[in-house]
Amino acid sequence: MRNAFRKYSVRQFTCALLEAIDDGAIDPTVVVRMCVSYMSEADVKDMMWMNEIHYLVEDAEDAA
Repeated sequence: MRNAFRKYSVRQFTCALLEAIDDGAIDPTVVVRMCVSYMSEADVKDMMWMNEIHYLVEDAEDAA
């Protein structure tokens, strides 16, 4: 059973989603909304800090 998974890319779904965005098959705004709706508030906060866009939130320094 383990060998059956080797034929799949480790990031199979990520790559497929990014390709669909690049191909214009899905709107990037829709994907962003789906992702942040799925993620916890802590995950969204962490992602914003890691990508240095935390300044978009008022009082971001207080929320740290």
